Amino acid sequence: MRSHTGERPFSCSVCAKRFSMKKVLAYHMRTHTGEKPYVCKECGEFFRRRDLLRTHHVRAHGGSMPFSCLICNKGFLYKGALGYHRLTHTGEKPFECKKCGKSFRSKSILKDHETGHGAEEAFSCSECGKRFQRKRYLASHVLSQSHKRKAIPQ
Repeated sequence: MRSHTGERPFSCSVCAKRFSMKKVLAYHMRTHTGEKPYVCKECGEFFRRRDLLRTHHVRAHGGSMPFSCLICNKGFLYKGALGYHRLTHTGEKPFECKKCGKSFRSKSILKDHETGHGAEEAFSCSECGKRFQRKRYLASHVLSQSHKRKAIPQ
């Protein structure tokens, strides 16, 4: 229910980041403590979360990918990742912003987009003056627009 209401009653005592689930707060706390309770039986590397160990096992030791796309045969560790991947074939973007109507493939991307509505556009492009709400958006703009500085003659 908290994912629908946005309620985040669990707070990190170190950085004040808030979470909707106690379990996720516990995972987060490991970033501060450095605790890594999951160990790879093949190479001895330690991990903060079980899913990170599983991903490592597949990538480093050739473990199996139990879910595969029926269209392109690409393999996935998690059923949710396969479901998200399928949208790349259909082009479907089921999550729509109520403020501007723009659609997205995932709820998390939509949520990130929605936080930008009403935010001050604090970052501006030094080449064209266009303004952005986030530094990463400005960086992406600069790369995509080929704002190249004129070469200084030698």
